[in-house]
Amino acid sequence: MLASTSAIEDLPTAPGRLPGLGHAAALLRSRLRFLDSLHRCGPLVRVDLPGLRCWAVTSPELVHEIAADADSFGRGVSLAEEERVAGRRATAVHGRTRTAWSDPAASGWLDAVREAGADIARRWADAPRVDVLRAMDELVLSAIDRAVLAGRLGQRDTAEIHRLLPDIRRDAVLRTLLPEGLARLPTATHRRVARAGRDLQSLVDDVLCRAPARGSADPIAALTRGRARGGPADLRRDIVDTVFATTSGTAATLAWTLHELARRPELQDRLHRELDEVLDGGPATADVLDSLVRTRRILTEVLRLYAVPLVARRCRREVVLGGVRFPEGSELLCSPHAVHRDPEHYLRPDLFDPDRWLAGGAPVDGAFLPFGTGGQRCSGDQVVYRECLVALAALLARRRVVPAAGARVRTTAGGSVVPSGLRLAVLPR
Repeated sequence: MLASTSAIEDLPTAPGRLPGLGHAAALLRSRLRFLDSLHRCGPLVRVDLPGLRCWAVTSPELVHEIAADADSFGRGVSLAEEERVAGRRATAVHGRTRTAWSDPAASGWLDAVREAGADIARRWADAPRVDVLRAMDELVLSAIDRAVLAGRLGQRDTAEIHRLLPDIRRDAVLRTLLPEGLARLPTATHRRVARAGRDLQSLVDDVLCRAPARGSADPIAALTRGRARGGPADLRRDIVDTVFATTSGTAATLAWTLHELARRPELQDRLHRELDEVLDGGPATADVLDSLVRTRRILTEVLRLYAVPLVARRCRREVVLGGVRFPEGSELLCSPHAVHRDPEHYLRPDLFDPDRWLAGGAPVDGAFLPFGTGGQRCSGDQVVYRECLVALAALLARRRVVPAAGARVRTTAGGSVVPSGLRLAVLPR
């Protein structure tokens, strides 16, 4: 722990700083490698971005301290910019809005996930090459359409969302790493991402104006009637937020899980045995999910290994953190991904090992942060587990996945960590 007399000027600076660019080049070149290396410098590390000085927080104890004090720490630069572009309320790590459909028992959300997963599994029959991330995006968007939008979302809408999301996510990253003046220049890239944000809002507005599918209950109508205040703009933000949370969070988690299972046939065999024993040929309903203990450990390890890269917090007032006094407006960078890859907290942290989560194997120092912590913890953490368990059971009850020939998976870090280029072959069991 740093001495109480320490000043921010005395904190170590991360290696790789360049004149005029600071650490932006290192972050753009290899974001995850840079963030994962910072723990070697200490619990608080200076990181310079063009026009912005930040401090990385590598200690989970200090991350918990930040999360527990919402009065002193607000949303930082990256989340604020993402909110502005997407026209939505930014959420916590692996975020989920506090809406009526956050409760799977109340909304039929798990039923929607199960049906969407079963549809995709049927389409996968003996598929030699599947774009897994896109398929998982389609799964969660289909579940949103079934549970929330009452069949309003068409195939063209889904394709348009696929087209828009990468630009919006990229904008949040670039605006964090560029000086404010450069970030607002009317370049082709900036115009494209700004247009993507507007287009997504317009698409959701258009979808909400449509009639529900014939014979469908209409949660949107019930939600609109139940709002004491607010209006269409608030409802649109909730829908957009749910799209972001499920495509960036749930879909990516499912894709990484399928990737790890395809690489480890023996682990996939263990998962299949558990599905057979627990489900006995039936669907994964809410009352049996707690019995899928091996599958849950696999998901927990995926959430550890492929956690959100960066969460920014801004000091609302002068604060003392780790014995160091930070002035109002200071930007603090917390990286769950880096904490999860720190050998101080995990044995062989780069190894995918679900059995580390057996009794007594979990970290005891609060170093598991996929959903945030404290008052800033995502309210949907258990929903993510439950929907992923249901989806995996629907996808793999009668199928197994293996790596597709010639496929190369790239780890892409934006607002979340996604497996770009992931292609798998799907075979009958």
